[in-house]
Amino acid sequence: MTRRTQTNSSIGYPALYTIPTYTLLDLQGGVDVDGGRHRVMLWGKNVTNEFYVTNVTSAVVDGVARFAGFPATYGVTFSARY
Repeated sequence: MTRRTQTNSSIGYPALYTIPTYTLLDLQGGVDVDGGRHRVMLWGKNVTNEFYVTNVTSAVVDGVARFAGFPATYGVTFSARY
């Protein structure tokens, strides 16, 4: 689990540049086979699909841009040792 508390991306803490608090939950599990020679891992990142902002910055002239983090992502990893 990753938790980030509220912060601000600008000097002086103007409200427009606030990055809100967010919590992300990542999960991972797997099995070893053949005495650890082969491994299968299932994983998920941001499994609760939390919307979160990673940065706020000034955009062209009088605009503000907010960068969103990744949505829920899932995968499988296979590995082998020889």
